[in-house]
Amino acid sequence: MPRLLMALVAAIACVIAATPWSAAKAAPAKQPVVSVAGFSSVLTLDGQRAPGTSGATPMAFPPTGSHAFTPQAPSWSFGDGNGSGSEQITYGSTLSEAWGYQLSSYMRSIIVGNVTENADLYCGSSKVTNYGQHIVAPTYVFHGSRGSLTTSCSYHTIITFAFRHNVGGGGNGTLTAQWNWVITWV
Repeated sequence: MPRLLMALVAAIACVIAATPWSAAKAAPAKQPVVSVAGFSSVLTLDGQRAPGTSGATPMAFPPTGSHAFTPQAPSWSFGDGNGSGSEQITYGSTLSEAWGYQLSSYMRSIIVGNVTENADLYCGSSKVTNYGQHIVAPTYVFHGSRGSLTTSCSYHTIITFAFRHNVGGGGNGTLTAQWNWVITWV
């Protein structure tokens, strides 16, 4: 019996020695990935869609396009002539997100007084959370976060800003910014 055992050990050692290292490695664990399906914003002054700050035709709204996050690159920055922002995913035992958005210098220059901001997170057409309404100066860095995200959702974050403006004779303005994203496993 000891001879049979020694032969078995020798055979196993030969198989291990002949196996390429790449074949001996375990498959990597699943890693979550976030794809942002685009960003855009739309500015309305006195009920009329306003051209971009360059006078160009406004962007398509709601947004299109794509962006992918990985655990190695978990954040994305985006923006246009109306403002800029970023989204970050925290990978861990649960998935969470945090975002920030700031109005552009052009937007800050046309706003008179404070801005009323309202931000919501949606899963498909269902509202997940309201990040809370803020009535603050246009220089404020708007932000929000949410934990306990799932991989079975197409999320979109929508922020609406209402304000008085000084364009022409002045009046009421609204800016809506939106970015879409999903979390999937690699």
